[in-house]
Amino acid sequence: MEKYTKKQILELAREEDVEFVRLQFCDLSGKLKNMAILASHLEEALEHGWVFEGQQWEAEGNYFLKKIRLIPDPDTFEILPFRPQTGKVARLICDMEEMDGTPFCQDSRKILRDVVARAESMGYRLLVAPEYEFFLFDLDDQGQATTQTYDQGNCYDIGPRDRGENVRRDIIENLGDMGFDVLCSYHEFSPGQHEIDFKHADALQTADRMLTFKMTLKAVAKTHGYHATFMPKPLEHAAGSGLHLRLALVDMEGKNLFFDAAGEHKISRLGGSFMAGLEEHIGGITAFGNPLVNSYKRLQADMEAPILVGWSLDCTDTFLQYDSEGEGDMWLELRSPDGTSNPYLTLALCLAAGLDGIEKEMELPKENEILRHSMSVEEAIGLGIRRVPRNLEIAIRALRSDEVLGKVLTDQILFPYVTVKQKECDAYNKIVTDWEIRKYLEIY
Repeated sequence: MEKYTKKQILELAREEDVEFVRLQFCDLSGKLKNMAILASHLEEALEHGWVFEGQQWEAEGNYFLKKIRLIPDPDTFEILPFRPQTGKVARLICDMEEMDGTPFCQDSRKILRDVVARAESMGYRLLVAPEYEFFLFDLDDQGQATTQTYDQGNCYDIGPRDRGENVRRDIIENLGDMGFDVLCSYHEFSPGQHEIDFKHADALQTADRMLTFKMTLKAVAKTHGYHATFMPKPLEHAAGSGLHLRLALVDMEGKNLFFDAAGEHKISRLGGSFMAGLEEHIGGITAFGNPLVNSYKRLQADMEAPILVGWSLDCTDTFLQYDSEGEGDMWLELRSPDGTSNPYLTLALCLAAGLDGIEKEMELPKENEILRHSMSVEEAIGLGIRRVPRNLEIAIRALRSDEVLGKVLTDQILFPYVTVKQKECDAYNKIVTDWEIRKYLEIY
């Protein structure tokens, strides 16, 4: 059912004194982009789209400009509550087309649409509930971001130790004005670190909301004098920030298909196959779910990060956890991604991996009892338990060799993405750090 018709959007824009409309889209790296048009051109954009000089990635990792048409999705129309209340600003998330009307090959929103359509043809819908961790850091006198914070709160602390509670409240109120159902928010383990979780929705709607959430968080935090960052590991001696994705496959009537009262741990056979597919393809998924060199500084032992390949009901070192919210409900939580990922491509790959597990009737691997005992991650790895990719280069190699994920992404996305990310790795590998100077200069 449509949220708005084009006619309703035009009427609402007039009634609410909307002056500017942001036509938004997501680039391959997961960054939100937009063009602002005057509300007087809104009808034209809704009817015919809006042409602009967009960037396309080439296989060599370079960019070039080409004409692309933005096609606004009426269901995504929102008036941004954190913008001026006279001469208001609204937004529409857009799909992208070539000038001949064919879909733009690097439109990550289309990639997710295609995998969702494939799942629906099989009788499945994917529900997703994101849990975002992030840091609030102080701005300097010039308004630039720092890594400084006066906050010294720990997990679930309250004010005055938690200096971010008023910021979170303001963020949640703004999200509520845009239709979000926020489940909870709280201070996380590290100083300046916080978490906000919101209610599940279909995969495409959730991916749209994930972009909206990040935009809103950063905008509201700045009005309070903070810089909000999803950088996975901004502080050397503190735990990093992740993005936990709670996933459930349901049928077209909404019945949870991961639940089976007679199954082991009440997990259905289909749920086990979906999980096995995620485990099979986690290497390639990680290249998009953890897309930065910095991402892998979070995925280390003793950093509150899930780095072991496997599943558990209660072990936080594993990248997958199953848990039930009650009779008839079962959710699979993917714990390894971080908030810098492209939400469309990450969810598309997760769904494709799960569907591959279902189609091949993969068996649910046994929960590794070793993980439930008190032992270090290093000991677990020594006993043969796999870990998620140790760095971005390993994840890239896994992605390049994964034929299932390659078919989802197509060569137009896979080749340029891999090339760009390899260049980032090469550039990072040339850096001489302060740690290396301290460690080696005098000894050698």
